[in-house]
Amino acid sequence: MMTSRPSFRCSRWPRDEWARIVAPLLTGEAQRAYFMVGPERSGSYEELKKETLGRVGLSPISAVQLFHDWSYNPRRPARAQVTDLSRLAQHWLLAGGPTAHQVAERVVVDRLLRALPRPLRQVAGMRNPANVDELVEAIELAEATQHREAGERAPPFPRRVVQERRVPEGTQRPVGRPAVPGPQDEPMPTEAPHSPGRAWLAGCTVHVEPPKQAPRVEVKINGRPVLALLDSGSGVTLIRPTVLPPRPEPKARLSITCVHGDTREVPARRVTITAPPGAWPVEVGIVKDLPVPVLLGRDWPGFDRLFASASQPVSPAGNSSQHRTTTKPRRCPMLLASDSPREGESTRHNPNLFYDLFQQVAGAGAFAREQHKDDRLKHCWAQVRVAKWNDLQPAPHPTPHFVVKDGLLYCVAQRRGEEKTLLVVPRTKTGAVMELAHAHPMAGHLGAQNTIQRIRDRFHWPGLEAEVKHFCMACPTCQRTSPRTPPPSPLIPLPIIEVPFEWIGMDLVGPLPKSARGHEHILVILDCATHYPEAIPLRKATAKAIAQELFLLSSRVGLPSQILTDQGTPFMSRVMADLCKLLKIKQLRTTVYHLQTDGLVERFNQTLKQMLRRVAAEDKRDWDKMLPYVLFGIREVPQASTGFTPFELLFGRQPRGLLDFAREAWEQQPAVHRSTIEHVREMRERIDRVMPIVREHMAKAQQAQQRHYNRAAQPRPHCCL
Repeated sequence: MMTSRPSFRCSRWPRDEWARIVAPLLTGEAQRAYFMVGPERSGSYEELKKETLGRVGLSPISAVQLFHDWSYNPRRPARAQVTDLSRLAQHWLLAGGPTAHQVAERVVVDRLLRALPRPLRQVAGMRNPANVDELVEAIELAEATQHREAGERAPPFPRRVVQERRVPEGTQRPVGRPAVPGPQDEPMPTEAPHSPGRAWLAGCTVHVEPPKQAPRVEVKINGRPVLALLDSGSGVTLIRPTVLPPRPEPKARLSITCVHGDTREVPARRVTITAPPGAWPVEVGIVKDLPVPVLLGRDWPGFDRLFASASQPVSPAGNSSQHRTTTKPRRCPMLLASDSPREGESTRHNPNLFYDLFQQVAGAGAFAREQHKDDRLKHCWAQVRVAKWNDLQPAPHPTPHFVVKDGLLYCVAQRRGEEKTLLVVPRTKTGAVMELAHAHPMAGHLGAQNTIQRIRDRFHWPGLEAEVKHFCMACPTCQRTSPRTPPPSPLIPLPIIEVPFEWIGMDLVGPLPKSARGHEHILVILDCATHYPEAIPLRKATAKAIAQELFLLSSRVGLPSQILTDQGTPFMSRVMADLCKLLKIKQLRTTVYHLQTDGLVERFNQTLKQMLRRVAAEDKRDWDKMLPYVLFGIREVPQASTGFTPFELLFGRQPRGLLDFAREAWEQQPAVHRSTIEHVREMRERIDRVMPIVREHMAKAQQAQQRHYNRAAQPRPHCCL
């Protein structure tokens, strides 16, 4: 239809004939639009065009949305895209032949609609205002309706207290922040409005009873122990007035803003809160209807560390809960960050990086008092050479030396060839300095030397280097993430075993590629005395199969007295324990993640797998067939630790292997032939070696026979006449 209009005009066809001429050429949605227009309006080209463009989504209203959603595509030609954009703008702004004033009004109406809040935009957009006046009337009507409905539904504050819906025990809720939005049913027109649970802070509805699994810790408010609830979503700390000693209402006020945006002011007082991370003064708000004695917010400097350590909830009585929660620890929201995450960023909140810094440096005059009270700085005060710009000792002053400026103690020292004035830090502030110089995210957990250099350029205190090194070495984050492994402890050798198969090591190798016979594991048994190996293929690595193979081995070499294994499931099973108890075998287990205890077997496993990988490279399903050949090759090689082959140490002779066979074939040795003289000489030498032993055995036999015979005999004296 867009392409036919120029042809109609060039041909000078009557406008009444345009619809009849173009009708046979229409297809799809355009053809359906022609039939839906009806015979009364089918002769009008403008009616047909309007219906067709509306069906394919090219009405002036849709053209506005397409115009604003347009984006440049670098893969398409620029001229074609600009033409499409221009056509959309013309279809939107020039539809109906408006005047210049009407075009400007269309732009203003569209811009104003897009700037309205969502409820007003929905109501005003449904009226389809044609000019600015109609849009303003629609907005005023929508605002009046909203104010009237809000006045009708607003409940008295705070009269009713409705018990909140109970949640099954074990479900953890966030404390101090709104729940994650989810699908909700639209309220029915006849449904009664829901009353709030209880308004604590300027209309902010919170729990009537705090969630049972909210993290709670015991803190001290001006030295008085109180149970506090940790609220990661609160930027201020609130307490009940009963926690503090009775005093007139303070003049200081603290502004509190709830999650709904309501703000009110409450009395404020400065207190010192003490907890395991430390003690810091903080300004707190006093709220009468607070559901807990203390609501500890993130304005307290040690909140992040205290919140991270409070992984186990505490009951109101102060006792630890016996059921640990399985939910992951939540991170505190970052108040200085943007509310809406950027595209591609995680929506998880991060801790505020500046609360500790702001609170630790607060307090006018406190630092000078700490310098005077610190006993460690007494010798520094005694060596002051300049005070209030007056030389207490004659110049020139050595480097380093101490000076006093504005009541604060400084140390003047050389740093990289430049004279710098360093602030002397008392003992109570050194922890904060090291925390900011090393553990803070902006410090980056650099090494001890970098941390020392960073501090030495600005601060000084006695024993700085040793204290910073100890702080960096004790940093738990550095210990967990350090790539360097600590030096191992000295090796303690195992006892040397002299009796074969008295002490054996046992381990499992696998799962391996399943062989043609269904074997997937290898049971490795190694004699600690002779290093004689046994490798038995198994279909399943079960305790029953291991016990059966161990008993079969014992039938050939005897029962071992001790077995060394790791803490694998088959070796720790009841079957193995019962077998060892029955056969009086002592079970020895290696330390977890310490393979050096059974290093002999572990090293043999590597050798065995490497040899199998090489000999079974062609067909990996026959690795179990190659085990006997591989074991023979290991058994006939001298071991580095013993100097002998395992076969020789176990059987007392050297096995005849492939090399012996090749040597015999190459030497072509005939059968052993000895002459008669050599045979007689050898027999005589053998008899000479054996005769002493035979003589000894015969003497013992005679004595035994004599004792046996003389048991019933009686001596008879003989008299000579």
